Amino acid sequence: MVALGFFTDMIDGVLARLFRVNSALGARLDSIGDDLTVLVISGGFIMTRPQFLTERWAWLLPLVILFLIQTGYALYRYKRISSFHTRLAKLAAFTQGVFLLTFWLFEKQRNKPL
Repeated sequence: MVALGFFTDMIDGVLARLFRVNSALGARLDSIGDDLTVLVISGGFIMTRPQFLTERWAWLLPLVILFLIQTGYALYRYKRISSFHTRLAKLAAFTQGVFLLTFWLFEKQRNKPL
Protein backbone atom coordinates (compact mmCIF):
# COMPACT_ATOMS: atom_id res chain seq x y z
CA MET A 1 0.00 0.00 0.00
CA VAL A 2 2.86 2.37 0.80
CA ALA A 3 4.50 1.71 -2.56
CA LEU A 4 1.19 2.30 -4.32
CA GLY A 5 0.69 5.54 -2.39
CA PHE A 6 4.14 6.83 -3.34
CA PHE A 7 3.65 5.81 -6.96
CA THR A 8 0.28 7.53 -7.32
CA ASP A 9 1.64 10.64 -5.61
CA MET A 10 4.49 10.76 -8.09
CA ILE A 11 2.24 10.16 -11.10
CA ASP A 12 -0.42 12.73 -10.20
CA GLY A 13 2.07 15.60 -10.48
CA VAL A 14 3.31 14.35 -13.84
CA LEU A 15 -0.23 14.02 -15.17
CA ALA A 16 -1.22 17.46 -13.86
CA ARG A 17 1.72 19.07 -15.67
CA LEU A 18 1.17 17.02 -18.82
CA PHE A 19 -2.48 18.03 -19.11
CA ARG A 20 -1.88 21.52 -17.66
CA VAL A 21 -4.36 20.96 -14.86
CA ASN A 22 -3.26 22.62 -11.66
CA SER A 23 -4.72 24.70 -8.87
CA ALA A 24 -3.78 26.11 -5.51
CA LEU A 25 -6.26 23.73 -3.88
CA GLY A 26 -4.74 20.75 -5.70
CA ALA A 27 -1.23 21.70 -4.58
CA ARG A 28 -2.46 22.13 -1.00
CA LEU A 29 -4.27 18.78 -1.00
CA ASP A 30 -1.16 17.11 -2.44
CA SER A 31 0.94 18.50 0.40
CA ILE A 32 -1.60 17.41 3.00
CA GLY A 33 -1.65 13.92 1.47
CA ASP A 34 2.15 13.77 1.56
CA ASP A 35 2.21 14.80 5.22
CA LEU A 36 -0.47 12.28 6.16
CA THR A 37 1.39 9.50 4.34
CA VAL A 38 4.59 10.25 6.24
CA LEU A 39 2.63 10.47 9.51
CA VAL A 40 1.00 7.07 8.97
CA ILE A 41 4.31 5.44 8.00
CA SER A 42 6.05 6.99 10.99
CA GLY A 43 3.30 5.66 13.23
CA GLY A 44 3.84 2.24 11.69
CA PHE A 45 7.55 2.47 12.47
CA ILE A 46 6.84 3.33 16.08
CA MET A 47 4.29 0.57 16.52
CA THR A 48 6.11 -2.27 14.75
CA ARG A 49 9.80 -1.39 15.22
CA PRO A 50 10.25 0.61 18.43
CA GLN A 51 13.84 -0.65 18.68
CA PHE A 52 14.62 1.24 15.46
CA LEU A 53 13.91 4.52 17.23
CA THR A 54 15.78 3.62 20.42
CA GLU A 55 18.85 2.42 18.50
CA ARG A 56 18.98 5.38 16.09
CA TRP A 57 17.54 8.27 18.10
CA ALA A 58 20.75 10.32 17.73
CA TRP A 59 20.33 10.27 13.93
CA LEU A 60 16.59 10.88 13.96
CA LEU A 61 16.43 13.66 16.54
CA PRO A 62 18.16 16.33 14.39
CA LEU A 63 15.79 15.53 11.52
CA VAL A 64 12.75 15.94 13.76
CA ILE A 65 14.13 19.20 15.17
CA LEU A 66 14.79 20.60 11.69
CA PHE A 67 11.28 19.65 10.59
CA LEU A 68 9.75 21.33 13.65
CA ILE A 69 11.82 24.48 13.13
CA GLN A 70 10.82 24.70 9.47
CA THR A 71 7.15 24.08 10.27
CA GLY A 72 7.16 26.54 13.17
CA TYR A 73 8.79 29.24 11.04
CA ALA A 74 6.29 28.69 8.22
CA LEU A 75 3.38 28.95 10.66
CA TYR A 76 4.85 32.12 12.18
CA ARG A 77 5.75 33.78 8.91
CA TYR A 78 2.96 32.64 6.55
CA LYS A 79 0.29 31.48 9.02
CA ARG A 80 0.23 28.05 7.38
CA ILE A 81 2.41 25.01 6.85
CA SER A 82 4.66 25.34 3.83
CA SER A 83 3.99 23.35 0.68
CA PHE A 84 7.06 23.47 -1.50
CA HIS A 85 6.75 21.83 -4.90
CA THR A 86 10.32 22.22 -6.08
CA ARG A 87 12.61 19.69 -7.72
CA LEU A 88 14.64 19.46 -4.51
CA ALA A 89 11.49 18.76 -2.47
CA LYS A 90 10.50 16.08 -4.98
CA LEU A 91 13.98 14.52 -4.78
CA ALA A 92 13.78 14.53 -0.98
CA ALA A 93 10.36 12.86 -1.09
CA PHE A 94 11.59 10.27 -3.59
CA THR A 95 14.63 9.34 -1.47
CA GLN A 96 12.43 9.22 1.62
CA GLY A 97 10.10 6.82 -0.18
CA VAL A 98 12.99 4.62 -1.31
CA PHE A 99 14.32 4.49 2.26
CA LEU A 100 10.95 3.59 3.73
CA LEU A 101 10.23 0.92 1.14
CA THR A 102 13.66 -0.70 1.44
CA PHE A 103 13.41 -0.63 5.22
CA TRP A 104 10.11 -2.50 5.17
CA LEU A 105 11.07 -4.90 2.36
CA PHE A 106 14.60 -5.82 3.38
CA GLU A 107 14.57 -5.48 7.17
CA LYS A 108 12.60 -8.70 7.53
CA GLN A 109 14.98 -10.57 5.22
CA ARG A 110 17.99 -9.77 7.43
CA ASN A 111 16.27 -11.16 10.51
CA LYS A 112 15.46 -14.55 8.94
CA PRO A 113 17.68 -17.45 10.04
CA LEU A 114 19.73 -19.13 7.32
